[in-house]
Amino acid sequence: MESLDGATSRRQESEQPKEWIELVNTALQVLGGFFLINGIYFALFATGIYTAMVYYSFVLMILTGIGYCYYFTTDDVESMLQAWHSVGVVMLDSVENSGARSTPEQRRRL
Repeated sequence: MESLDGATSRRQESEQPKEWIELVNTALQVLGGFFLINGIYFALFATGIYTAMVYYSFVLMILTGIGYCYYFTTDDVESMLQAWHSVGVVMLDSVENSGARSTPEQRRRL
């Protein structure tokens, strides 16, 4: 039980105050609104629709990255990467076992 109490108390100490969260959320909303207005301007007046789509995808990538950096801790990112790695290993194993890609050792066994 001591380790559980230590983990919960450590997590409570590292949590940020609510005012900080609200301030960052407001700043991100204002930034998103600014990017939205710029994107509409680009689409209507400055350039074509394809350039505006590239612009929007770039803006969404930036805002998503900011959100990930703010809301996820290092432990969350590490567990997510480990999950992706295990899924990738399973996918590669299934491709190798399906016969789509055979190694010389697999051909020798046949």
